[in-house]
Amino acid sequence: MREALEEILFKEFPILYKNHRRCFEHGDGWFLILLNLSMKLEPFVLQFKEEVRDQFQVGVVKEKFGLLRFDCDFPLEDEIIRERMYAFINEAEDQSGVTCEACGQAGTHRKTSWLHVHCNPCEEARVAKSKADMKKWKEETDARKLEKSLREVNKP
Repeated sequence: MREALEEILFKEFPILYKNHRRCFEHGDGWFLILLNLSMKLEPFVLQFKEEVRDQFQVGVVKEKFGLLRFDCDFPLEDEIIRERMYAFINEAEDQSGVTCEACGQAGTHRKTSWLHVHCNPCEEARVAKSKADMKKWKEETDARKLEKSLREVNKP
């Protein structure tokens, strides 16, 4: 996710993202999902005593198997409280399964060389970029092979 979007989350939700490290490893398209999740989690965490909420820590927020993964540590043992918190997180993770990770529009869970969620236009752009990258790599590889062959031929 772009740094500018991360900064919005850090600024608006200082309790959740107090460690201010770059913990987002996914595309910009899931920003609104995270914004909505953060709007639910921050007040939830704020209801606890300071020594308890200070232990709440967001770990890595990433794409895994095509879905959002929101890892966090929270010290409370109370199952009802944990279930409520994880209900918020699970809802966000479920939303990511139908939201394009690149642009935030409705998307489809796709399986190529890896699992991901993209809308049709973003998937077409990804495939086109992949083909262009592969073509460029092949051309560079062929050029290196040709240079090597010419050096071999021109050896004294």
